[in-house]
Amino acid sequence: MRETETALQQFAECVLKHRLARHTAAPYVVRRVRQFLARQAAQRPRVDSEAVRNFLAHLAVHRQVSASTQNQALAAVVYLCREVLGTEVEGPATTACAKGSGRLPVVLSVPETAALPEAMRGTARLTASLIYGGGLRVYECCELRIKDIDLGQGLVTVRAGKGAKDRTTLLPDSCRAELEAQLGRCRRTRSGAPSRPACGSTASTSARSRSTSATRTWKPR
Repeated sequence: MRETETALQQFAECVLKHRLARHTAAPYVVRRVRQFLARQAAQRPRVDSEAVRNFLAHLAVHRQVSASTQNQALAAVVYLCREVLGTEVEGPATTACAKGSGRLPVVLSVPETAALPEAMRGTARLTASLIYGGGLRVYECCELRIKDIDLGQGLVTVRAGKGAKDRTTLLPDSCRAELEAQLGRCRRTRSGAPSRPACGSTASTSARSRSTSATRTWKPR
């Protein structure tokens, strides 16, 4: 157990050292690495290509994971073996990626898409409008700061997005007024002045403490 935790800690440190995206060490990735290490500790085999293939087969047959999850586990385990365990995994284990399904995605029509924000209120509606109108990912929207919003030029700056890269995107005109009101509430909260809570509800003590400690950070309540 101690060896597993040490390897997991080294895995996270390698991700930071190599400046990979934060989601490379996300909980769902670490879970697959933990499963691989636990399986190795129980069976005590040598860590090689055969062990990786057996683990992937275990995920597909017994855990019945999706093809994307299986490929994600393959990439994480290969990185673990190379950077932490000092073992170079070669051969079919590194190339045997699972093939995804050929199902067509379910796509909303234009009226259905327009109806979604209309059914929301408060910061939930503002968040959905920013994500849809600005082409943001959910975590990118939740990590926006006040300084990332340029109302004058109508731009939103996304910092440390996918691939740890910054980029700018357009600020939707439809949510400009709501965003100005939200930014005003955030500034009043930071200055200690009383403000009217969003969505017409009373802000909880924990939410107020989070907004105070997270300097210049706007996050949907």
